[in-house]
Amino acid sequence: MGRGRGLPITSGDPNVPDEYGDMALVGAARSGQVGVIRVLLAHGAKTGIQDGFGWLPLSAAASRGHVEAVEVLVKEGKADIDAQAQDRLTALMWAARAGRLEVIRCLLKLGANLDLRRDARDDDDPEDAEWTARRHGKEDAANLLADVRAAGGWKKFAREPGRVRKTLQYIFGGGRPKPDKRATI
Repeated sequence: MGRGRGLPITSGDPNVPDEYGDMALVGAARSGQVGVIRVLLAHGAKTGIQDGFGWLPLSAAASRGHVEAVEVLVKEGKADIDAQAQDRLTALMWAARAGRLEVIRCLLKLGANLDLRRDARDDDDPEDAEWTARRHGKEDAANLLADVRAAGGWKKFAREPGRVRKTLQYIFGGGRPKPDKRATI
């Protein structure tokens, strides 16, 4: 799909890759084509099939920042929100790696597991979404994930006083909210 071709459906079956290994649903998710995603799902496209490069549709949408595509794949396509593809990264890890704050928020709201690890062989490197974000220099994403973890999960984080301001600060303001500097008497 990313090579200037149309959607890679050559057999009439949306779950069969084209000669390059591309899958139609992965390509539509990667480019955020929500209408095409819905059509493919209606024609039997499965959200749990990787393309020839190891991409799952949900991870492709998350890594590119397509919030609506993520929602459609999870809600309508019943995508496994914590599925690990060939690279053992989840959609949340891909969103964290790319610094996609709105997608991170969306995935956590939809129930993504914040504590899932890519590789549990070495306890020194947890390789969870927060670690992945820090490793790739996405401090805003890492801080958001750390704050959600410290609050005890998305539901508790979302109910914190000032949550709307805090979330908007992460998404639009470039980092952790600054503490209020009100004079005390």
